[in-house]
Amino acid sequence: MHFLRSITSLLLTRLALSALDGFENNIQYDRLIGLVRKYPFWKQGYFRLAELSLLMGKTEEAYLACTAIRNLDKQYEPNNLLYAKILLKYAKFEQAEKFLQENIFIKKKLGTLYYELLAASQVSQGKEHDALHTLMNIDKSKVSFETATMLDYLSKKLS
Repeated sequence: MHFLRSITSLLLTRLALSALDGFENNIQYDRLIGLVRKYPFWKQGYFRLAELSLLMGKTEEAYLACTAIRNLDKQYEPNNLLYAKILLKYAKFEQAEKFLQENIFIKKKLGTLYYELLAASQVSQGKEHDALHTLMNIDKSKVSFETATMLDYLSKKLS
């Protein structure tokens, strides 16, 4: 189980946003706070604020920015993916799984990232069979190294 958690952690780390210089982050963060206060219906501003907050380790601020976007437009695709990542970071695995499953059934064509996040939430809840089934839906040529490792491990363990 420790190995599986390590792989899940690697996957979530890989899916995290790339880090920027800390000084630049603070400047951008302060600017975005001012801009979203001035333009409260600017969903792209809230989205960038959520991304930056997550990068800076301000998970609560990222969650609040994503919530603001969801109040403006629940179908804003970039926010849905970030929202799922934040739920996983908060260890709200059941809520993340439900959210991702709803998005999978609403949208017929989804990228592999949705399935990877869904499988990560399922593994984190101990639902290894569900995670294996979820990962089987991904085109094998588009699977990341971490996901391929998790798929291989689950296949061997559960067979």
